[in-house]
Amino acid sequence: MPRASSLTGFTLIEMLVVMGAIAIFTTMAMVAFGAVRSRQRDAQRMANMDQLAKAMELYVNANSKYPTQCGGLVVSTCDLSTFLPGISSLKDPSKPVEACDPADFESPCEYAFGQITDDDYVVYFSRERKLDPGDASLCYQLKPDGLLSCP
Repeated sequence: MPRASSLTGFTLIEMLVVMGAIAIFTTMAMVAFGAVRSRQRDAQRMANMDQLAKAMELYVNANSKYPTQCGGLVVSTCDLSTFLPGISSLKDPSKPVEACDPADFESPCEYAFGQITDDDYVVYFSRERKLDPGDASLCYQLKPDGLLSCP
């Protein structure tokens, strides 16, 4: 007398459905994680600009002018170490290799000084997300009077 089969388990279709669901959830998590990392890098950029602005104000308070020798240099190479001890490590968090060029802002770049006069300065930097939806590009300028979108 044959016994009734008591085999239990999952069918191939059930396994494929579960694997498909796992793949979809993994993809969604990776996309969300990428956006979080982008926001984190932008937050680091803004913190760096805040530190740099404070260092520039400390410099001008001590010397009655901005450090004109920094004009045209990547920020991390400018000698402001008295006012910003960690300036040599003040670099874009996405590890770019080129200095910011306000005429070509398609990717993240190193923070770079534009022109500096005794009473004015500009630092170019990029973000991965716009500060304001109306901004024309991801290029921004740090100036004594605050942050501006590049023209």
